[in-house]
Amino acid sequence: MPDGPQGRGGGADEPAELFRRLRERLFRGTAASYGLEPETRVWGVAMEMGYPEGTALVACLSDGRAQLSFSHGGALLGGGEHESVRLRAKAIVEAADRFLAHAARADELPLPLEDHVHTYFLTDDGVLVAETSQRAMEPGHHELSPLLHAGQTVVTELIRIARAQERGEPPE
Repeated sequence: MPDGPQGRGGGADEPAELFRRLRERLFRGTAASYGLEPETRVWGVAMEMGYPEGTALVACLSDGRAQLSFSHGGALLGGGEHESVRLRAKAIVEAADRFLAHAARADELPLPLEDHVHTYFLTDDGVLVAETSQRAMEPGHHELSPLLHAGQTVVTELIRIARAQERGEPPE
C-alpha cells in the first residue's frame, strides 16, 4: 500500500511492529488519504487469515493497489502494478458493498485466531468487519464465500508474480 495518513514506517523495527503499524495506517486511513475517489461506499477490503505461525493480511484498494503482508515478517508489495492483480483487487472492492449486510462496525481490531478470517470493509464512515472460519473460503460454505475466494485469488496471483520475479521471468 502507499503511504497512508501517518507516513511510511522505517528503520530496523521488528516484523511484528512493522505489521502493527501497517494495520494501523490501513485501518485509520480514508479514501482521500490514499488518493482514492471511490464509486462505492467501500474503498478498500482487507482480509486477515490466522495461521499457526501468525497472520497473513491481504489488502485491496479501489484503484487496484494490493499487497500481502505477514505478521512474522515479509510482504509482497506493489501488486497493483500488475494488471492481473489490479483487476482482481478492483473487482473485490467493487463487489464489497453487496456483502456489507454480513458485517458489523469494528470497534476493536484484534488479529484473527488460527483458522479464522477477518474481512474488513474500509469506508469513510469507519471500518466494518465480518468474522468467519477459513472453511468459509470454500465455495458455498458462507455468504461471504465469493468475496473470500476472490481475496484468495489475489493472494495466489501475488505469490505467482513474486515467484516469477525470483526466477528472473516476466510476471505477465
